[in-house]
Amino acid sequence: MTNLFYRIGSAAEGKYFEEMKKYYYGIVINANLVTLYSNWIPSLVQKLKKPFFINPVTYILSLDLENIKKNGDVKKSFEKLIRLYSSKIKEIVIDKERELLPEDFIKNGKWNQSLIEDFIKNVFSLQKNVDTSQFQQTLSEILEIMGKEIKIERHNLLFLVPPYFYFDSINDPWYKITLHLAKTSLKFKEGYGVYPTICISKEIILDKNSINKIFNDYKEFDGFIIWISELNEREDDEKYLNGLYNLVKTFANAKKPIIILHGEFLSLLLSKKYNLGYVRNICYGEHKNIETPPVGGPLPQRRYYLNFTHSKVPESKARVLFSLHRELLCKCDICSRIQYKTIEEFFNNLENTDFNKHFMVIHNSEVKLTGDQLKNRLIQNYSLCKNKKIENLGIKYKHLEKWISIANKMQL
Repeated sequence: MTNLFYRIGSAAEGKYFEEMKKYYYGIVINANLVTLYSNWIPSLVQKLKKPFFINPVTYILSLDLENIKKNGDVKKSFEKLIRLYSSKIKEIVIDKERELLPEDFIKNGKWNQSLIEDFIKNVFSLQKNVDTSQFQQTLSEILEIMGKEIKIERHNLLFLVPPYFYFDSINDPWYKITLHLAKTSLKFKEGYGVYPTICISKEIILDKNSINKIFNDYKEFDGFIIWISELNEREDDEKYLNGLYNLVKTFANAKKPIIILHGEFLSLLLSKKYNLGYVRNICYGEHKNIETPPVGGPLPQRRYYLNFTHSKVPESKARVLFSLHRELLCKCDICSRIQYKTIEEFFNNLENTDFNKHFMVIHNSEVKLTGDQLKNRLIQNYSLCKNKKIENLGIKYKHLEKWISIANKMQL
């Protein structure tokens, strides 16, 4: 079964998560948003009653601090997050104004275990606290003072995510550090599953020996989160898509869940053969470079998701396309309720929110298809795009070829 997660990008997206609950499996929240919206996020989690997990975004602390600064100062959401994570890390990042270095974790062959364990416990504590209502937390604290205990009601936190850092090879010191953090975190799981994040470069997935080494080092965990920095499932050369396929196929040998942290249609396709979920934002965020700051913002507006290219196009191109081929216009629940006589009138009557709701409805219908149905649809859509010559309108569709090739290798 495919598990589609949407990532919360900002409070402005809250209405989509509430109104469109039936169109996705779960949500993902970056830890800096938890500190920014410390009341709203737990409240939303309780309202939705959907499975969720927290991305601790600790990788950002080993990169250029300009990524989390505004007007020369660390942004408030990240400053609060760093203070929550560790007083020792706060001394380095906030007071000394520098990024974390491998030497902060391991020096002269010895682990800085006090920093490591404090870091892990605080990262886990933040995640667990989102899973508990503020009322329960307060009541628990009061009863603890009185010498009594209360059973805290947990909601839908799927698992805990240990601190992690980006590495571009298995010889990168951050590989050893991230693995040690993950293994040490097992001491503090307290009944939760632990899913480490494997945050890697695109080049690693081209090396089968590296993939096998990473798999063997991580196979003991309850599941895996994989982020391949800047991997674009539509635009990248097929060798990288094959690399993703080989990586997933290798990790599937553990017979444990895999979650692609930034994915789109190819991740969906892979989920039809392997125990795989994937994360995307609402009509954006399918790929991400680790150097891109993990900050919220307004939803991208007025890009139309084409159900036959499985990709988005600017509204201007969609207007031209459907003016020439009106029969291709979507008939989903969102689009079919728009009153119009002309294509121009159709788009004029589309609200900004309709673009995103249309995407969520269509993508949910794709998620529900079987692997064989997805493959057949790709083949049919490729022929449709070729026959309609949509490339003459500046609309790309050759990525369908690459996805069909992967589907054939998977024997869907």
